[in-house]
Amino acid sequence: MNITKDISPLTEFKRDSARMIARIKETGRPQILTVNGKPGLTQARAGEGTEAGQFFDGLAQTK
Repeated sequence: MNITKDISPLTEFKRDSARMIARIKETGRPQILTVNGKPGLTQARAGEGTEAGQFFDGLAQTK
């Protein structure tokens, strides 16, 4: 994980999701999205996140 590149605010993802999705696919690294500056690492460590493949499959189904 690259702390300076792999943690972003959720609003940035909403604003520029295509670029961020391309970066995730290119690097293969997870992206941590923050809400109010809090990264939710506790939830990620508890396994409450969504695998990237599952996320992208769900995203493709919504289009």
